[in-house]
Amino acid sequence: MAWSAVSSAVNTIGSLLAQEAVYLWGVEEQVDRLQTELKWMQSSLIEADAKQSKDRRIGLWVAEIRELAYDAENVIEDFALRIGSKRRGGLSNCVKNSACILKDGWILHKTRSKIDKIFTKITDLVRRLQAYGIKELREEEGPSASAERRESRRPYPHIIEDNIVGLDTDVKKLVSVIVDQKNESREQSWELFRKIAFSQASAGIVFSEEEDGNEGSITEDFAERYLMELVQRCMLQVRESDVSNLKIKTVQMHDLMRNLCLSKAKQENFLCFVDESNASSISTVPRIHRVSAPNILWMQHIKSPNLRSLLFFREFSDENFKEMKVFRKPVLRKMFNYRENLADRAENGCLFHSISVFLILFAMIPEFHGLYTYIFNKFKLLRVFSYEGKFSGGIQLKLSSDISNLIHLRFLSLRGAFVCFPSSLGNLRCLQTLDLRLDVPVFVPNVIWRIEKLRHLYLPKDYEVITKLKLGTLKNLQTLVNFNTENCYLKDLMNMTNLRELEIRGPFRIKDFNAEDLHKNPPIIQSKYLHSLSIFNDEGSIDPRHLNHLLSRCDNISKLRLVVVISELPEYHHLSPDLAYIHLEMCKLKEDPMPKLEKLPNLRALELHENAFIGKKLVCSAQGFPNLESLSLKDLGQLGVWKVDEGAMPCLQQLQIESCRELKMLPNGLRFITTLQQLKIEGMPKAFKERVEDGGEDFDKVRHVPSITFKGCV
Repeated sequence: MAWSAVSSAVNTIGSLLAQEAVYLWGVEEQVDRLQTELKWMQSSLIEADAKQSKDRRIGLWVAEIRELAYDAENVIEDFALRIGSKRRGGLSNCVKNSACILKDGWILHKTRSKIDKIFTKITDLVRRLQAYGIKELREEEGPSASAERRESRRPYPHIIEDNIVGLDTDVKKLVSVIVDQKNESREQSWELFRKIAFSQASAGIVFSEEEDGNEGSITEDFAERYLMELVQRCMLQVRESDVSNLKIKTVQMHDLMRNLCLSKAKQENFLCFVDESNASSISTVPRIHRVSAPNILWMQHIKSPNLRSLLFFREFSDENFKEMKVFRKPVLRKMFNYRENLADRAENGCLFHSISVFLILFAMIPEFHGLYTYIFNKFKLLRVFSYEGKFSGGIQLKLSSDISNLIHLRFLSLRGAFVCFPSSLGNLRCLQTLDLRLDVPVFVPNVIWRIEKLRHLYLPKDYEVITKLKLGTLKNLQTLVNFNTENCYLKDLMNMTNLRELEIRGPFRIKDFNAEDLHKNPPIIQSKYLHSLSIFNDEGSIDPRHLNHLLSRCDNISKLRLVVVISELPEYHHLSPDLAYIHLEMCKLKEDPMPKLEKLPNLRALELHENAFIGKKLVCSAQGFPNLESLSLKDLGQLGVWKVDEGAMPCLQQLQIESCRELKMLPNGLRFITTLQQLKIEGMPKAFKERVEDGGEDFDKVRHVPSITFKGCV
């Protein structure tokens, strides 16, 4: 845990020194010295973390280093963001008046004093090591110890031998060794859990030099490797994988492992889960860094200003309003965060939302502003803030502009009942993940372009703007969800050279498109890393020429989802040979798409859903779909005949047929697909079910399939 904390501090400070040294004007020498000290600590902590369970003194020493690292990162980054950033544009930008100079000078003085106190603490730590006889951390280990630890971390298959006899003595020795290795394995596994937690973009434990030194590798890739290692050790179980790239989507944990993790988290002050049993006593804990709670109102019990992560998840009911008196503010007008002039109101776009909120909430919840003001002003060191709750009764709120106080934020998820976001959102310059996916229409101000470090942007499904959102400055963006050409500039996509996932929702139009000479149209996608492309438009269509042009530069995508009327499938030469997953829905294709799709060499999963095809006949040719493993046909209302030639889909394992009620029988070619393991039939006519059941006319075609299930066939 301490190693992770120190690594995060070293990474943050190193980035500021190397890339934005101007931000550390006035304290750069102290910061450089402090980074050196932290690096020396970091080199010792790998061993210390493992030994703290055996020596309480080392445990106390490690805990102090952890808190010291947090303090160092907080102090230096806070100075860089609040004061040093003013000098980015030159001295003239910060010299506005004498009051500003005095304020900045006072903060500079305070920062130097805080850094000096950290050096004093480091000196005290070294003194304690010597004064209380803590042995050299590495002296107990031989030269091959680290190699042995690496070997012990390798995953091995479970091998059972039945012919072992006469080994009682050796078995007893083996048991003692296994017990020792089990304890070591627990430590190693816990370290992996911590790495994953810190590896999120919100914490930055995966060093920038690692990311820069690996072509195409990013922080998220390293986190994926840690997660895979936990799976290989059987510490986690995979529930769902992404069929397009085989990466883990969801995992589950055994109760015993969960209890172990919670115990270690509490022991090392890594995470605090607040519930009814400890909500009232949490105020006695002096330093808390991460909190997860189902009730946002329990924040009133947390007194530690050192909080770094807040996670909430719960629907908010009328009963909760009675508990909010502690947050009541005397000035109601302030609660609704009105702007002082009409120009700001028009620019912000929140005037009408504010009025509606005022009318609804005036007599009901004057405490809400106090609640968020408390959070945004009390916990200014937050790196992670996630609110997943909703308000019952249709209550919707405008987010307080005080959120701009959280300048350290890396991860912000607001999926509650907000209808308007303030322009101060653009002040969160450290933000790397911004998730605004709400279920209600919402206003988004044109300020996201200011958050240049953003890596993952999830816009609302339905949102309004006064002026189009400028996103061209977001060159680090890897994920962009709910982009549309009505509210955003299409040309901005060209600047996103690191984009990996793009989801377009709503209209997609290319202005001034040259239909005569397609090569004269500027390329839309410039990222060679794009692996997932999705287009959703429930109410409209996309010009097939525009779709072909969009796909023409998507050379490496492995995942394609089209939920939009396209009339005809893109040209085969515009479909990436790396495509592994294709989902088509509402496309209203008139021609059989199988002749094009079956040529894709790496396609593993194909889903044709809800009028993706409105023709009457599908044909899968011999040798077609050489690597297809999963096929789903759903809600194809016109499909009457499906033909499968011998030799088609030789690797198929799962087949789903749902609500294709005009389909009369299974194709005869299924009898030749010996790999088929699962057949799901749902929402089909009773007559179709009877043909497939044992004794039916089609049963011989699927007799070899181990699992055949029926649901809702009437």
